[in-house]
Amino acid sequence: MEELKRRARHDWIRVKKWWKKLDARRKKGIVFGGLAVVVLLVGVIWWSGREDLIKINGLRELTAGKPTDAETLRFIQGLLLDTINMNVDEPKTARDITDAEVREGSFEQVDEVTHTVSFVVDIPSLQQSYNVSYQWSNDGGDLVQHATMVWCPRPEQLVFPAWDCRDMLTQEAAGAGGEDDAGAIPGRPGVNDPLVRALPVSSPLFRIVFDHETGAIQTNVGQEHLNEAISWLRRREAQLEGVMLANYDLLFVPGTPFGELLDTAWATGASAEEILRRNYATVMVGFEVDETREVGEYMVTLLWSNDTRVMASYRAVFRAEGAWWKLVAPPQPLLTVYNTPGVAVEVLSVANGL
Repeated sequence: MEELKRRARHDWIRVKKWWKKLDARRKKGIVFGGLAVVVLLVGVIWWSGREDLIKINGLRELTAGKPTDAETLRFIQGLLLDTINMNVDEPKTARDITDAEVREGSFEQVDEVTHTVSFVVDIPSLQQSYNVSYQWSNDGGDLVQHATMVWCPRPEQLVFPAWDCRDMLTQEAAGAGGEDDAGAIPGRPGVNDPLVRALPVSSPLFRIVFDHETGAIQTNVGQEHLNEAISWLRRREAQLEGVMLANYDLLFVPGTPFGELLDTAWATGASAEEILRRNYATVMVGFEVDETREVGEYMVTLLWSNDTRVMASYRAVFRAEGAWWKLVAPPQPLLTVYNTPGVAVEVLSVANGL
């Protein structure tokens, strides 16, 4: 080891002496020549990396002036090619596909705390189409982008013949050329239900999937991002014809902090605030009654987290009993005929709209 160190020092001294003997012109030529080699190597690496980035005609024009950076575009281009290769017999490279284009009129941006951008990409040469979306938010002045997704089209989005489409989220389509509702659980939605067809959806904040075995829609989300998932479900309720969230079995994992009633006698009181604080004294430290509304013999209530770091809300229904109110069931993120039985869907929907 010592011998190697000695030789290295000796060689370094020789290089220094050689460099000092060179005139300024030769030194400049060597420096610029070295920089040119570095730039060439970087360019080769960059262009080789672009081979897996499919060009999507019209995308840059639509994202111009919007908070979309080059990194997000690369994620979209790369993920689209990966998804295409799940649906072709012969592997494709970006050079094989030159006619991918954003479908006219499909570009949409939904503005909320976390903004969602979505559009449809058509590829005539493959007779295929795909949904593409990503999310962005303004975090303290810095634009943060995430949740890039590519997934199969729904039947009503098809402009080419249906095929057995696969994507990263499902590995098997529940729409384009996929299964039908023949095996649906009686009284539960099947794969052709409008809301089920919009699933699964996945982001860094939450994941919503349809459980074929139970017919339930399961949302995996932490308390700090619960409202993001609720917001997504409510948007789909407004957009999709025939969808009323109160009719679905909605499960939220890991679960609600509001457990069963401690004592049925405590479920009755003069106000929603009084009843909830008696039954859920510990939990209600983190929540406050934000809004109440009477609907016939019922009163619906919205509970909102008083911790600015936790974006969570819950809803509850009370039934009038003389001069008192009685809590019908423990509060839930969204009320349904499954978690709040015996209450009309119309009343539950009012609560969900708070």
